[in-house]
Amino acid sequence: MKNTVRLNEAQLKQVIVESVKNVLSELDWKTYANAANKTGTKWSETEDAIWRLDDEIGKAQEDGDMEKVKSLKAEQERLENVLAKHMRRYSDFNDAADKAFTQKHHLDYYGTKPDNFQRLPGNAQMEKFNFNVGNYDYDSENGWHLKESVNKTVKSVLREYLNKNK
Repeated sequence: MKNTVRLNEAQLKQVIVESVKNVLSELDWKTYANAANKTGTKWSETEDAIWRLDDEIGKAQEDGDMEKVKSLKAEQERLENVLAKHMRRYSDFNDAADKAFTQKHHLDYYGTKPDNFQRLPGNAQMEKFNFNVGNYDYDSENGWHLKESVNKTVKSVLREYLNKNK
C-alpha cells in the first residue's frame, strides 16, 4: 500500500533545507582529513611499488633482458603518473580539511569567518589531536564522534600534550 504525503510549498522548502543541512554537516573537516589519510596511504603504497620496480629494472638490466626493462619502465612511468594524482588529491583533501577545521572553530569561538589563520583555542587543538591519533569513529547515523574508549586518562594525556605545545 502506497502512502501519499502532501506538503505545501513552505513545508517542502523546509524538508529540502533540512536535508541539505544534514548532507553538508557530514562533510566536515574530519571527512576531508579521513580522505587525505586514505589518499596518503595510496601514495605510500604507490611509492613502494615504484621502488620495487626500480629494483626489478636493475636486475633485468644485469641479466641483459632489455624487453623486460622496457615493459618495467613503462609500468614505472604509469605508476609515477598515478603517484602524481595521489599527491595532488592528498594536498587538496588536506587543504580542504584545514580550511573547514579553521572555519568551523573560528565560527564556534569568535562568531566570524577567519580572514587569515589564527591560533585556535585549546578545545579545537584537542579535537584535531584526537582525530589524528585515531580517537574518532564514523557511522552514518551519528557522523564523526569520539570513540567510547577515550577516557579520562587519555584526556589528561592530551591536556599535557597541548600544554607542552603552547
